Amino acid sequence: MSLLQGKFDQREGWAVDGIYFPDGRVLHLSFTENGIVQRDSTTIEILTDGSEDDDWMYLEEYVRVEAKGYIITGGATSWEGDGWVALQNSGSGELLWLIKLSDCEPVRSLAFVGDTIQAGSYGYPFYTRWQIPIGKPEKMHLDTPQRVDSRLRSDSNETDHNETE
Repeated sequence: MSLLQGKFDQREGWAVDGIYFPDGRVLHLSFTENGIVQRDSTTIEILTDGSEDDDWMYLEEYVRVEAKGYIITGGATSWEGDGWVALQNSGSGELLWLIKLSDCEPVRSLAFVGDTIQAGSYGYPFYTRWQIPIGKPEKMHLDTPQRVDSRLRSDSNETDHNETE
């Protein structure tokens, strides 16, 4: 079992923004006003520098959808304003990838739309839509954060939803 799979099974993820793959590859990402920017690539072993404890954070699951042979989950981290989305094989539970981003708020909705995962992250007063191709998460797109109506509170379950298409 890979280090990342073991940590994900314990609902932990690394603190650096990026796309994490079970073979140890990591694509560093930055969330800017111009969208997602891929900075560089590395490995989880280099990031953790041999230590399994520094900068691992709790991944709190807010939403889960199982369909099309996959499980997608999303939620918040133990750090304010961070969100994450993970894709797993529904038969084996194998983690296919995990995306963690800061300053985009917790992921509270997930849907399969064709071969894309559509996720919604929000913390009042902002909402951001993620569009992630299942087989190419590095091609993901985040919409510019939008202000939401005051009726949509981040602590309300009225807008949480799971969908498949």
